[in-house]
Amino acid sequence: MLNPDKTAANIAIVQNCFALFGAGDVPGLLAQLSDDIHWEAVGDRALFPLFGVWSGKAGVTDFITTLGAALRFLAYEPKHFYGSEDKVFAMGSYTVEMLGSGQSATADWTMVFTLRDGLVTDFREFTDGSRIVAAYRAAETANIALVQKVYGHFAKGEIDAVLAANDPNIEWISGGSREDFPTLGARKGIAGAASFFKDVAEHDEFTSFEPRQMIAMGDTVVALGHYGITAKATGKHFESDWAHAFTIRNGKCVKFQEYTDTAAFYKAGRA
Repeated sequence: MLNPDKTAANIAIVQNCFALFGAGDVPGLLAQLSDDIHWEAVGDRALFPLFGVWSGKAGVTDFITTLGAALRFLAYEPKHFYGSEDKVFAMGSYTVEMLGSGQSATADWTMVFTLRDGLVTDFREFTDGSRIVAAYRAAETANIALVQKVYGHFAKGEIDAVLAANDPNIEWISGGSREDFPTLGARKGIAGAASFFKDVAEHDEFTSFEPRQMIAMGDTVVALGHYGITAKATGKHFESDWAHAFTIRNGKCVKFQEYTDTAAFYKAGRA
């Protein structure tokens, strides 16, 4: 026989979860969950970073962190709550804006909560994944366009414009070690990236620079290409294929990593 008091109590717990989430009270929300919570936004994480299973309170914390990096809510409206003892069904809609692309999507959703001893043990969200993915993947087009602009500025020697495309805390990594060749190694921040281009101007003479292919997935763009370089100090010439990996968030590059033939750099730099 159904217990209406238990159903009402569980609906109240779920409504409180929504209130805590809306207030940004993550510790308060986590306190409503069991330690072994199964948290799932139904979908393929390869298509959208919030989809898939997140296990335990640490997983839910990661989910919320990922959510904050991926989107912001323009509207969030739980509309109806239905319950049957340990199951609570919430139905509503939201409008989200993807931070990477600036594109928005509105979708209806159903969320299913399972509760035990006053705690949520299982959460599953069902939403219009195709709209969410379309808005998110629009960022990939925007990210490729940003990388293309960066290469265009570099080709024209517009280094200030290249630097303007980067986050102030950019991680800038170009394979190998600066002991092997002055343009290699890791640098940090706009000043670090600027020092890279200063070293490039001082030590490299490009005979060719050809970005040939770009592939985007989520917040990452991988560019494949080829260049020819003459080391100014020695006059030695070499050519190499390369891969550049850009991580882009909120329209700025937060990480750049170059993969290239560092041995060729090393040999060209020595008389």
